Amino acid sequence: VTALWELVLLTSPVLALRSRAIREIVCWIATRVPTRDPWQCELAATLCLVGCIALPDEVFERGYAGQDLSPDEAQMFRAHPERAARLLSSIPRLEVVAEIIRNQQSSEKDLAAMTTSEFQAVRYAKQGAYILHLVLELDRRIHRGVGCRSAVAQLRSSGRFDGAILDALDSYSPTPANFEVLHLPIGQIRAGTV
Repeated sequence: VTALWELVLLTSPVLALRSRAIREIVCWIATRVPTRDPWQCELAATLCLVGCIALPDEVFERGYAGQDLSPDEAQMFRAHPERAARLLSSIPRLEVVAEIIRNQQSSEKDLAAMTTSEFQAVRYAKQGAYILHLVLELDRRIHRGVGCRSAVAQLRSSGRFDGAILDALDSYSPTPANFEVLHLPIGQIRAGTV
């Protein structure tokens, strides 16, 4: 797991920044809303974008921001949860984490079907997938420049998310990033830039 996180850090600072923001929000919720095995939600939040390592940065950034993608790019972006879940599913005791990540884009209707699955890991992943889906929607809005309070209000008005979880976010405020992501040609990189 550590190797996967380090791969995210080395591959894309943008992925690392978004993953940290997502984990921060999930941890905030997990301390305020009863969750089954919060460590699984936190780990899923940390690794939920690991499947994006294969994407070009510009495709990830446009897809995450909800901007237009070509059909091929959109298919690549939508497939990232499955890629991440496949990586994690073979690691012992991470079956639930893999299922949370696999279902991070699932609608509430799709998540309801998880309760009837014959596989215990799938059933246990339902709440985590729901929380991760909500957090991704919130973080995407914040990433696009919507204020946190406004973003929570948008999610509340959509009627798609549980009020208790949204209530837990009423007092949340994102931690500002303490670094700036720059895209520079190789010739402009100097000592201390990275």
